Amino acid sequence: MRILVSICLSLLCILGTIIPASAQTNGIKQEKTTRILFIFDASGSMLESWSGDKGVLESGPNRMAIAKQVLIEIIDTLKRKSNVELALRVYGFQSPVVKNDCKDSKLCVPFGKDNAYYIKDFIKKLNPNGVTPLGYSLEQSATDFPEDTTARNVIIIITDGEEACGIDPCLISASLQKNRITLKPFIIGMNIDERLSSKFECIGNYVNPKEPGEFKENLSTIVKSVLTSSTIQVALLDNLNKPTETDVNMSFYDVVTGDLRYNIYHTLTYRGSPDTINIEAVASYNLTVHTIPPVEKMNIKPVIDANSWIEVPASQGFIQIKLSSSTINNNINNKLKCLIREHDRYGTIYVQQINSSEKYLSGLYDLEFMTLPRVQLKKVRVDQSKTTLIEIPAPGIITLTKQQSGIGSVFYYEDNAWKKIYELSRNTGSETLALQPGTYRILYRYKSAKKTTETIERNITITSGISVSEKL
Repeated sequence: MRILVSICLSLLCILGTIIPASAQTNGIKQEKTTRILFIFDASGSMLESWSGDKGVLESGPNRMAIAKQVLIEIIDTLKRKSNVELALRVYGFQSPVVKNDCKDSKLCVPFGKDNAYYIKDFIKKLNPNGVTPLGYSLEQSATDFPEDTTARNVIIIITDGEEACGIDPCLISASLQKNRITLKPFIIGMNIDERLSSKFECIGNYVNPKEPGEFKENLSTIVKSVLTSSTIQVALLDNLNKPTETDVNMSFYDVVTGDLRYNIYHTLTYRGSPDTINIEAVASYNLTVHTIPPVEKMNIKPVIDANSWIEVPASQGFIQIKLSSSTINNNINNKLKCLIREHDRYGTIYVQQINSSEKYLSGLYDLEFMTLPRVQLKKVRVDQSKTTLIEIPAPGIITLTKQQSGIGSVFYYEDNAWKKIYELSRNTGSETLALQPGTYRILYRYKSAKKTTETIERNITITSGISVSEKL
């Protein structure tokens, strides 16, 4: 058994996007109220020494003495914080071990202003007694916070061992995170048996100091991470691995909950370097850079009270699509689009308008124009900071006048074969189509006709930008 410290950051509010703090810095300032609930282990095993030996006098202070001293010192540093409120929950102190009381957990000092004295006084009087209902205490802690959607709720658990009552704290932790009550916990073990690591890693971020001094240092660092923000710079690298790419949206998602935490546009400063972003260090993030196609950077862990440099390959160039000449029907331009796919990959990544230019990651792309018939181009190359021009013929216009309702189709002659490309409307009146230059065959039969020989057949040549008409 070893002393453990588990830290859970809880958010009862939905975090907003980053707010500009200055011309060069964007982020959320730590000005909202932070409520820290200490969950303290007073189970019987806390009487053992740091090393676990029974001879406490020979082995040094017992675990309870070490935990009390460190926690009281931490509380002394927090009581001077104007935007921090504290509370204390204790488990394992009301019933002896023999009773195996798995609900021995109580909120002893509720949240309030200037209550650090009462928390320290209660801690000083605690005597180890019962079992370790870690999962139950973690579960109950969610109700200890006041209903305040603007506050940040933090849970710090100090315990000397694993769950003793059959409730899985890993499942409780996952539930708290998925329900947006907590962020991923921090777990600090004191010289804990490495064979137990998996029991704590599933709860949250796990570190294992070997000495009491290391325990105090780690706890201080984690508390500091709760109260301060870190900074990151996202370097969007070109093909020379220089951070020159910019002006693209970036989204930061919480790794555990998937919640969108920050949503901003990448910006270069006047000096040409990536702008600095303030970001909470208590969470891990998945970053999506919304290039076409998007680029992802997974499991980003900001460095506490320091700057992190995040590199994302994002070399980009342009595809410009245009018609070789203007059409006689301006509405046609709005209807003509191009499907963009990564070469030899399934799925459309973008739909680009005709007569437009769009930015893409460097690489090879397959293009499919939504013309009649469709025009397909394979392995279109996009290079860094260059524009690839794709030009297709302007369509011709054909107006078909149907004197009676019926059934009909348009065929296109390609590769020595007639291929059906369009089914005509069965209504009477006129129907206008935009067709690529080439040879077409139109078949139509009135609905009233009862013989196949009454099928109407027309061969038509379409010229780019020219309008023709045909009666059926």
